[in-house]
Amino acid sequence: MALTQLPNRKQNAYTVDVQLETREVILPSSIKATTWDLHGNRLLYTRDVWRYQVLGGTEDIQNFGHVDTEVMAVPADQLPLTGPTQGTRLVLLDHLPVDAPQNNSSMRIPEVLAADPVTGNWIVYSHRIDVGPPYITDLAAFSPAGGPISSTSLVQPDDVGLRWEVPHAVLQDGFLYAIERDFRANPDGSNAPGIVVRRQVGTVGSLSIWWSAEDESNFPHSVSVSEEHVFVAATKLFNPGGFGTFQRSYLYWLNNETLAQAEVRQLKFNPTDDDFPRPFKVGGWEPTGSRNTGGIVLYDPRAGNFVAAGLSPDGYNPDWFVQSPTRALFRFAPALLGSEPFVHIADVAGDLPIPMSFTATGVCANDANQLPEFRDL
Repeated sequence: MALTQLPNRKQNAYTVDVQLETREVILPSSIKATTWDLHGNRLLYTRDVWRYQVLGGTEDIQNFGHVDTEVMAVPADQLPLTGPTQGTRLVLLDHLPVDAPQNNSSMRIPEVLAADPVTGNWIVYSHRIDVGPPYITDLAAFSPAGGPISSTSLVQPDDVGLRWEVPHAVLQDGFLYAIERDFRANPDGSNAPGIVVRRQVGTVGSLSIWWSAEDESNFPHSVSVSEEHVFVAATKLFNPGGFGTFQRSYLYWLNNETLAQAEVRQLKFNPTDDDFPRPFKVGGWEPTGSRNTGGIVLYDPRAGNFVAAGLSPDGYNPDWFVQSPTRALFRFAPALLGSEPFVHIADVAGDLPIPMSFTATGVCANDANQLPEFRDL
């Protein structure tokens, strides 16, 4: 602090100038979403920063300030990422005033980041945890430098009581393909159905094309794109809520312009997928990456086959309750002819958390509150 002589006052009349110091704390639950930007050869990730002011030379908080949710960019030559201090800020996603010390994360929760390998534009799905019901998912599209392109707020029907989060999204040549909450009400069921949508980046608020599995117990959980098709991996619960509930997983071929369904094949990653009920969990990542797919399924345009993170066909043991299956990152190819639904090519690495995205040499993935993990293929 400092003393300042007051003008036009009697001698020795002073006022006290309070000097404030700005502090910032990167909150521990910062990294909630990451993706690899192939166009810019960089990692995009989110972080939460509490910025506040203290009395100079003390720890006495004078202004609790704001929590900023930021999207950061880290070039490939600055990796590996060792913590949420690296990179430069592309976008200030939210700037929320607070009235108490902060020790965890923001009320703004980024769900999914996705970057377009052709244009470099990118999108983020996010929501506020202190708003709803009805719950709202915010979708925003940005240029490579972080300039806003378009945005919209997706209001979820208030028919389930649980917030529905986007499990996966990809961008390709100006179009967004994602799995969103079905915008139609579902008053007769207990599950929140997911649909596959196609949105143009310049007008993300406009939706005229979508695909639905037309079954509330069929959970789409990952989406990827080739020159002709959108590939959707989904897990279906049979006899949900009843005795002997089990699940099976499927891969759908959709037209990448109209989302018309062209083909579907069951992914029998377990050799005896038809003869015994499977254990399951509903909630969190389990329905979006269930136990017999294990996680995200991505089409790899460079190799012309698929990469999956989850239960390896090579590690299958029919006695699930005695010997746990082996989890791995593995490649497979669909077999559209004959009785076999797919060809297991090879396990290529240890398991990865989800969601995943392609890098220049392999894949990267992250789970909540974890740094991204990178695997060369």
